[in-house]
Amino acid sequence: MPIRLEIGPRDIAKNEARCVHRVDGSKAQISLDNIAETIQGRLDDIQAQMLRIAAQERDANLVYITKFDDIHKHLDEGKLILAPWCENVECEERVKKDSTRA
Repeated sequence: MPIRLEIGPRDIAKNEARCVHRVDGSKAQISLDNIAETIQGRLDDIQAQMLRIAAQERDANLVYITKFDDIHKHLDEGKLILAPWCENVECEERVKKDSTRA
C-alpha cells in the first residue's frame, strides 16, 4: 500500500487523519472532509513520483554499445543494453550463445 492512514480518537475529534506516504516517508494531517478526493490526488502524485524514479534508474543503467565485445562487461554490471542489430538470425543466435552463462 502506498499510503497509510492513521486515525485515532483525537484525529476524529479534529476531523482529520494522518497520511503517511510509504514511498518517501512524508507525513501530513489531512481533513476527513473530501478524504476520497484528497487520497486520489495523493495516489496520483505517488504514481508520478514512482514513475519518475523508475525512469531515472532505468536511464542510469542504460548503456548504448556498438561493439559485440562490450556486451559481457555491461551484462555483468547488470546494465540494460541497447545495441544495433543487423537483422540476421545468425547475429541473434550469436548474441544468445555468447551472452548465456552456464
